[in-house]
Amino acid sequence: MQEQENGNMWILIWLAMNSGGSMEYYHLGTYATVEECGAQLGKAHILVTKTGETIDCLYIEVPATPN
Repeated sequence: MQEQENGNMWILIWLAMNSGGSMEYYHLGTYATVEECGAQLGKAHILVTKTGETIDCLYIEVPATPN
């Protein structure tokens, strides 16, 4: 994976909420572009098998550090 210079990235994550309100999640991958993440999302959609589960690409912006 090539990271962008500013450190910002896209992560592919699987989330599941159960009826008791607890949440499970798995970080499936980290990508430099939404296109790369989306390509893997297309493959990983088979992980969603029940109501309350989802998979998505999330943009993570790393704050700039002062010099």
